[in-house]
Amino acid sequence: MFLADLHIHSRYSRATSRDCVPEHLEAWARRKGLDVIGTGDFTHPAWRDELREKLEPAEDGLYTKLNKTGTCALHLQYKFFCFIQSRISCCQKSDKRFLMIKCIFYFF
Repeated sequence: MFLADLHIHSRYSRATSRDCVPEHLEAWARRKGLDVIGTGDFTHPAWRDELREKLEPAEDGLYTKLNKTGTCALHLQYKFFCFIQSRISCCQKSDKRFLMIKCIFYFF
């Protein structure tokens, strides 16, 4: 069993903190006891570059953070992973109502 937050935005998404970078996402996940997070906004070129620079493949579809020396930052008692995901919103206006269905896609 693992604890996960399956949909977290990056700093490149609207109305999010500039601190939504892999290092802070890992720190908050660790504080909350999460083992896995799903990081969105993977279609943003700068976010993809940042993920490539700061993450290393760990298992099929899962990535782990690198520390400043370029070695894996996994600790024996705590393993942190993230995976790539994205959301597509389907919106429709009908009879003065706004309907929205959000589909989340996970890439493993």
